[in-house]
Order: sequence, then structure tokens, then C-alpha cells
Amino acid sequence: MAPGVRRNEALPWCVDAETADQRAKAIQALVNRLRVAGAVDFVEKLAESAALADEAKMAELGRAVEGIVAGVIVKKAEPPKAGPLTFRKFAEDWTSGELARRYPDHVSRKRTSDDDEGRLEKHVYPVVGEVPLDAFTIDHAAEVLRRLPGELSASSRRHVAQLMIRVLGIAVYPCRLLKSSPLPRGFLPKSPRAKALPYLYPAEDAKLLASSSVPLAHRVFYGFLAREGMRSDEAQRLTWADVDLERGVIRLDTNKTDDARAWKMSPGVVDALSAWRDMRASSDLVFEGLVDRTHLADKLREHLRAAGVDRPELFEDSDARQPIRIHDLRATFITLALANGRSETWVADRTGHRSSQMINRYRRAARTALETELGDLAPLDAAIPEFAAVKAAAFAAASAGEGGMSEPSSLEKCTGRDLNPHALRRRNLNPLRLPISPPVR
Repeated sequence: MAPGVRRNEALPWCVDAETADQRAKAIQALVNRLRVAGAVDFVEKLAESAALADEAKMAELGRAVEGIVAGVIVKKAEPPKAGPLTFRKFAEDWTSGELARRYPDHVSRKRTSDDDEGRLEKHVYPVVGEVPLDAFTIDHAAEVLRRLPGELSASSRRHVAQLMIRVLGIAVYPCRLLKSSPLPRGFLPKSPRAKALPYLYPAEDAKLLASSSVPLAHRVFYGFLAREGMRSDEAQRLTWADVDLERGVIRLDTNKTDDARAWKMSPGVVDALSAWRDMRASSDLVFEGLVDRTHLADKLREHLRAAGVDRPELFEDSDARQPIRIHDLRATFITLALANGRSETWVADRTGHRSSQMINRYRRAARTALETELGDLAPLDAAIPEFAAVKAAAFAAASAGEGGMSEPSSLEKCTGRDLNPHALRRRNLNPLRLPISPPVR
């Protein structure tokens, strides 16, 4: 192999000494070619491969040696040694779910990873992303907060601090990369003063859902959130497999709190979703078709204005109020449910709230809604004109008698939908239900 260096290799396929001697001489000839050419880096690997090679493989090794000698084949460069584990690399393992996979008992898979990745990318990584994790200090974290834009809200500043605290906490345990967190107990900024929680009045909801200026996909989405109390991201992940339209039950196994829940939807929502499913192209997602899912709050405010809803407090941005967000359709659900006599347990079954404290934030607004006699939201199938027309046509067809087949209506012709009562039953639409169901109090 080299001056004064010999090596033994087993030849398990050989049946006699003569065959072994021939292979040994062939290997030595190839080794010698490499040594003369100065390509000693390939010698050991060649000996290992040639000892086990059949005739075809030996011929291939011979050609490889000629390529090395001619300079056609060169040894790959050793990969560079990995540098220190940086704050960014560790945080990315967290937001990507890698740490949840490694430590499933102590690190939960994030439901808000997209939002947190965006905050880290925008505010944290540019300042401390390349800082080695074991060299991270409170001064690094303080510099991140110091560089946050002045117009950033107090709650957003607190969220950035929470992200750094959480990343370093996981590094302490379960990862045990740090002995302790460099951020002391009082580092987290104080909670900002709670702002007033906006919600839609029933009349405003009716305007929004009846507006032809708003795409139907968004109107169905808005109406569903305001009537069932689901979080926006939960609804966006909802599939038809999660919805039992025959029994009117919705199942939500994957959610923010990892607490599976199920409940019976309001009849108007069931009928609206049945009609919506019939109108849609095949898709697993219930709310496929939403445009620009990442800016739904801006889109909601735009759609409200387009529908003629202009109550100032819905769009006010001040120390006391914030503009209405997509999350405030959930606030609409809670506020009006409490105002119309629904119990806290009934609300929590749908929203997933685990404590009375969160629901109690809406009680003052609910009392105002009750005192001003705002009423309740209209059934979803009646509030959206496209669904109301389908239901009215179905009711008319059923009233004409199940035995007769009437001429297709103009609605049937333009939508291509079969409104025959028998077909409606197969699609779980009840043609005998009145077009407008009274609200349950």
C-alpha cells in the first residue's frame, strides 16, 4: 500500500489459493499504478472494493484507475465542518416542527408557525440570527427590542419577546443545550391595555352577506365564522370529511389547543354548506377559493366598505380601538350568542375556550347588544341570496307535488342544478323546510 505498509483483505469468494494469488497480483498492479501517479488517496478504497469485486467490477475498477491517473477523476473535497449552532438554525428547527418530532412529549407542533416564522424573519434574525446559541445574552435580546419599528403595537412587541423566550426555553429543556436561559423573569414586556373588541351587528352581517360586490367564497366563509365561532385558521383547514351534513355535525380534531371538539351546527349553516358543496368543483377543503389567505383582515374591511357597512368604530385604529379583523367574526359569534341567552358552556363547545376568563371579555358588549335589541344573525342559507334562491325554488318544487315533474326553472337553467325534491334529498337538502328558519333563543 505504501513503503513498509502491507494490508490483508479477505477474498471470501475464492475457492483455491491460485485464484486468490491471481486476484492479489491484479490488485497490486492497480495499487502500483495509483502510487506511481501520486494518487495515494484512492489506494485504500480501491483495495477494499477490488477484494470483493467480480470480473465485471474489476474491469470497471481498472477503467477508474486509468481515469484517476489521467486526471479525469478527482477525489471529492471533504465537506466543511459545521460551525456553531446559531440562534436562527435552532429557531428554524422549532418552527419547522423538527424539535416537535424529536421531543414529542415536551415540544408541541406549532399551529401558528407561519406567523412566527414571519416575525422571526422580519425582526429577530437580522439582529441575532447568526449569534451562536450558547453565546446568546440578554443584551442580544434587548437589541432586538430596541430595533423594533416605533409604529409596532405593544402586543406585537410582546409577541417578539415571547418568541425569543420560548426558543431559549426549549434550548434549556428538553434539548439541554443551555444550562439556563439568559433572559430573566421580568424581560417580557407588560401586556398592553386591552382594546375594545369590535363585532358586527346583525344588520351589518346581512348587508355583507347579501352584497354581490363580495365574492361568494368570502361571504360563505365570513358567515360561517360568525355563526359557528371557529378560528379562521381552523376553518381554512376544514375538509368535507370533517363535516357531517346529514346529521349537521362538525368535527374539529386538529386545532390550536389540541383539544378535539365536535358540535351540532345551526340548521341554516348546514343547508348553506350543502348548497355550497353542490356548487363547488371537487375539492377536499370546504373553503377552497379564498383569495389572499394571508391578508384576510384587510380583505374583510375592504368587503365591508364595498357592502356599504361604514360604522366608524369598525375601522378606527387608536389607543382604545383596533380595526375589525377576521378574528372579530369569532367575537361576533360570542357576543351575540351571550346576548341571545346562550350559555358559556354552549359557546365554549364551539370556540374551544378553556377558561371563563376569555369568554367574560365579551359579556359587557353582549349586555349592550341585549339592551339595544340587536337581535341575532339571520340563518346563513337565508342571508346569502344565491342560497336563498335555491331554497325557495326547492320549496316551490316540493309544494307542486312530488309526483309531477315541472319544467326547469330559470334558476335551474342558469346554475345547471337539479332542484327536483328527490334529488335534493339525495344531497341532504330538505325541500320542506321553510325558506327562513326562526332564530333559536
